[in-house]
Amino acid sequence: MMRASLVWTIVNPLVLGTTLAAQQRWDHEFIRVTAACERSDGSVVVSDPGDNSIVLLAPGGAARQVGRQGGGPGEYRSPGACFGLGGDTVAVFDRALRRFVLQPAGAAAPQTLPWPTQLGSGWFEPIGADDRGALLFQAPPAAGKAAILRVPRGGGGLDTLALVDAGDARAMAAGAASFRRDLPFSPRTGVVAAPGLGVALVHPEPFRVEVRRASESRTGSPIPFTPVAVDDGDIEAYIVAQSPPPGATGVRSDGKRVVVPQVKLTLANFGLTRDDFPKFKPAFDPAGLLVGRDGSLWIRVHRPSGNKSERYEVWTAAGSRGTPVELPEGRRLVGVGARALYVVVTNEDGGQAVERIAR
Repeated sequence: MMRASLVWTIVNPLVLGTTLAAQQRWDHEFIRVTAACERSDGSVVVSDPGDNSIVLLAPGGAARQVGRQGGGPGEYRSPGACFGLGGDTVAVFDRALRRFVLQPAGAAAPQTLPWPTQLGSGWFEPIGADDRGALLFQAPPAAGKAAILRVPRGGGGLDTLALVDAGDARAMAAGAASFRRDLPFSPRTGVVAAPGLGVALVHPEPFRVEVRRASESRTGSPIPFTPVAVDDGDIEAYIVAQSPPPGATGVRSDGKRVVVPQVKLTLANFGLTRDDFPKFKPAFDPAGLLVGRDGSLWIRVHRPSGNKSERYEVWTAAGSRGTPVELPEGRRLVGVGARALYVVVTNEDGGQAVERIAR
């Protein structure tokens, strides 16, 4: 396997949304968009777990739900992350049913891709599909490391692609159950995969990108960044992010579904103290990695808590550092197309709309 070193150049951020108006805003109102995947005809597959729906946005402005809720073929119960499988087929992970919903090209009915039998009954986090069409999963962390597994879609044995830093965590207990809670801002390796990219490993220390394809592996030089201190605003944001959103429901012991009461939580509710937060944030957020339809990699870097705009480092499909992109406050990036960005705008009532902005 060939390895090549990439030389990075320093460029200035490009601010979108101030001098560039949105090309299009769809009228469809969402509740909680997690991902948007563009197809070659300009349509966009959007996953909204807040409404338990998958929506297809047409370039002309129309919007329609894809499939329906349920447990039958092509149906879903809890749609989450989406990723391309090559061509115009988009896979949406259904966490509740532990399988994938496939939206083929055109207006064809959705199909079901079962959970790989090679993984057995254990829990593995889906990452995406690589340049050879195989599915990538992250295994449960152990001793601060996590295995990245490659599973061929046509059958065959799985293999371990990499062993990455999973960050620090603490064992927690809730009744008879135990679980692992990641410590806030603990440096972790981010991993994404796409047919046009291969597999990208974004390392925290030093901050750099490694791309693995079938034919080669490339590792970039360290990306310069200024450490950002953790402050009280970050702690408050963490508490909000871990708390049930307004209107969230739960199931009581008698089986009845009820709205979760809104109460003010503190770090103690999560088994944490201020000392569990580091002095500085790592360079980037591992949960903020996106792959464009053109094979570009977008990395959301950490900002001071008072700065509500998102900023992304960009790795081009050609294997070089692109122009960093900064979105103005009020827009959240959920998808990257070949020539457009897809952002979410939240209105005063909490409803969300998807906008397309030219790149």
